[in-house]
Amino acid sequence: MTAVLGIDLGTERSSAAVAVVTGPGAAPAVVANVTIPTAAWAAGSGRIVAGEKAILLAKADRETLARFAMRLAGRTFRTPWIREYVSRAPCSIVEGPGGFAAFEYGGKATAPAELLAATLEELKKVTETLCGRSAERAVIAVPALFDVFQRRAVRDAALIAGIDRFELACSPLCAALACGPGGGGKRRVVVVDLGAGFLEVAVLLNEGPSVKVVGYGGDVFLGGQDLAREREDEALSGGPDAAPAAGLTPRQAEGVAASVRKAICALGAEPGKADRVILLGGVFKAEEAGEPLRGIFGDGPSIHEGPPEAVAEGAALLGLLEPGALEDVVPYSLGLETEGGGYSEIVARNERFPGSRFGFFTPASEGQTEASVLVVQGAGDHGVPAMAVGRYELKGLAPRPLGETLVKVGFGFSGQLPTTVTAGDTRGAVETFRLRPMAGLSEEEALSKALAAEIRRSGAGRGKEFAGLADAAERLAAAVTRLRGAEDPRAIGEAWGQASGLAEGFRRKADAASARLGPEGASVGALASRLRGLVPPEPPVAALGTGAAGTGLAEYRYGFPPES
Repeated sequence: MTAVLGIDLGTERSSAAVAVVTGPGAAPAVVANVTIPTAAWAAGSGRIVAGEKAILLAKADRETLARFAMRLAGRTFRTPWIREYVSRAPCSIVEGPGGFAAFEYGGKATAPAELLAATLEELKKVTETLCGRSAERAVIAVPALFDVFQRRAVRDAALIAGIDRFELACSPLCAALACGPGGGGKRRVVVVDLGAGFLEVAVLLNEGPSVKVVGYGGDVFLGGQDLAREREDEALSGGPDAAPAAGLTPRQAEGVAASVRKAICALGAEPGKADRVILLGGVFKAEEAGEPLRGIFGDGPSIHEGPPEAVAEGAALLGLLEPGALEDVVPYSLGLETEGGGYSEIVARNERFPGSRFGFFTPASEGQTEASVLVVQGAGDHGVPAMAVGRYELKGLAPRPLGETLVKVGFGFSGQLPTTVTAGDTRGAVETFRLRPMAGLSEEEALSKALAAEIRRSGAGRGKEFAGLADAAERLAAAVTRLRGAEDPRAIGEAWGQASGLAEGFRRKADAASARLGPEGASVGALASRLRGLVPPEPPVAALGTGAAGTGLAEYRYGFPPES
């Protein structure tokens, strides 16, 4: 019997469900679901508690309760929206290492991913207790409009929570699977989700067990929290459009309807031709919000209010779909910044995956042997400014006359995020890079925190040797971070020497700890191996160019270049 855990990681509340297939030919069935507040509280010892327990423990001191970690996940502290949020937030929010927005506990910055990990761990534990078995894997639903940094923060949270096998999916898609096509034949389904975070719209084609996503749209600056804050400001000013805490003002309701119509039309669909409309989010429970929205669809489609647990149940069902039954798309475009601040798109928004996409460029200077490859996500997608998500220094290009050297840059996809970036001279070596976040936890920090959490879950956290292993992991992660930041050969050599020495001592501690734990130490050993593997066997040497060291790439505009 196959079991999949589906999780809806929401801004205010999170849900989980388990779906099972009992045998060949049997239809999937949801056997358990649970909902808890997306809230976390950190004790003085550093232990993080989530859900209802967190709210109870924080009653004496509300400033220690961390809410809305989903809105901070993957966001840099200097983002204008974050600075405004900090002034209103009941808890202390600071700038963490790497520039990300973090919660402050006892003078220490705690990343949103760590708090979300506590929510994921609590959901997994409670749901699996209810159904009496562990799930083989998990599907975590996140907003479709989450960008690279936000999705990376959720992936880090799952790693720290001890969820080994998982994939990310878009919430509107999961809701459509849970609510069904609503009739026979091919049905055009529109999902409108106005939660606390922001407005999302998805258009899908649903035919029996098969689902094809047409595209995602919406407005990341229009969410339940934003509307509530707007109503509060209106009430304080004594304006004529003031409204109670619940519901929307007439102006807000009309604005939501206009945004939904705009998003649907941008996807090449017509609101009046939908067969079924699924509404998600508590805002639509209010009559003043629902009527203007229903008006844009007319009398044709059936309009269904999805239950709160729809996304979690749909996520679990998605994990049981037959291969090939789902066609999904990427929610943001991806490309490169070109010489002079231009943007060249390689992957279009709402393009299908999995697969690979390539772009061809020429160096900006004659004889150029190096180039800075700046990966950019979104160029005005969903009203959001373009965002730099990764930078790679490409060295060793063949120094040829301007226009003769071709640089091939490609993105490899296995899901809604690029997993690899390849770049290089099409006539020479090609380098493959891992897409590393420019904000939030680094890979080594996430692994270090995941290892500490796994030691705690194994029940060995009280032993001195296991506490020493967690401390050693933290020191090794810091050394890897220093090595990544080193630039000149001498600094690289010193940083590598320190990291290698720490890695060897860490290996001995990890092997001893895993042996003492026995079979239960397998996860500890696996995480320790991954962390050690981030230290290269030899010191990385910066390649020195033999010609002009230009810094940029120019878009290739002279026809389609050869593949070789």
